[in-house]
Amino acid sequence: MDNTGYIKLHRNILESEIFNSADILQMWIWCLCKASYKDRKALIGNSAVDLKAGQFVCGGKVGSVMFNTSESTFHRRMKTLEELGCISLNATNKFTIVSVNNWCEYQATPPDCSDKVRGSKQYGLGYHRGKNEAVKEIREQIEELKGELDNLLNESED
Repeated sequence: MDNTGYIKLHRNILESEIFNSADILQMWIWCLCKASYKDRKALIGNSAVDLKAGQFVCGGKVGSVMFNTSESTFHRRMKTLEELGCISLNATNKFTIVSVNNWCEYQATPPDCSDKVRGSKQYGLGYHRGKNEAVKEIREQIEELKGELDNLLNESED
């Protein structure tokens, strides 16, 4: 795999639950760096595996060596990222295909991806941006409703 290039990391990660754990943050950044930036084939043993943009192949032994931890700790941390909606894991008896949810939405430039690797949840690096916009919209709606309620109350008093 080509180790050149960069990943996008939004400043809102500082507000993320991922940021509160150095181990999980390290693993999240590792996943972003390991993910393929385009569709490709990977040779695993004697088998070719088709990977989409935002996916990579991982095994517990290699991961545990990479993070200098036990396989069970490595798997537990990967499961935490999955529970947070950052990644999806597709395990076989030989390896696991890790998919970074919303890869194309937050990492790729428009020609690189269409709807290839998207998670069902709106998590990932842009999660807080979308969340903040939704909160702002809800607050605006509440203010409008308060105004309408005040008008109705004033009309009923007259």
